[in-house]
Amino acid sequence: MHDVPPPALDYARVVAYAVVDDSVEWTGRQRLFVNEVLLGPVSRLAIAQNLFGDRQDLLLFHCNDEWTVLGVVVRASIQEIKDAAEGWYSGIGARWIDVANTPESAESWIRAQETTVSCSFCDKFPPQVESMAFGKNACICNECTKRLYEELSSGSEAGSAA
Repeated sequence: MHDVPPPALDYARVVAYAVVDDSVEWTGRQRLFVNEVLLGPVSRLAIAQNLFGDRQDLLLFHCNDEWTVLGVVVRASIQEIKDAAEGWYSGIGARWIDVANTPESAESWIRAQETTVSCSFCDKFPPQVESMAFGKNACICNECTKRLYEELSSGSEAGSAA
């Protein structure tokens, strides 16, 4: 059991977290479905912000004891997340702990942990691109695949014109 989350969860920077203990009561008012199954009470909550892509969404991660994300809710502000969480977990407001993770430190932690899931050519992570193809010892994103195709196509045209 880990009381403190890592600096990032699911490619998002953790900004606050709370451990659900005996001082907190799950109200049952939450209706979060994961794979068509209603998610019940969890033992950990984390507020995080997307690191990659155009959207800087604020997320409330519902986690197990190991900080594995089981479900997520998106809100416009940290206060909205905390208000919603209080409605679902009465007493959680007193349990929030702010974390001083910078976007840079969270990304650095991700890169140290996720050494096999970034594009082998441009170093982008799956949330930064539309798709990723994985090979035995490498992976390539759709953007690099497109660039490679364009380079090979223009190279073959130049070769056939000679």
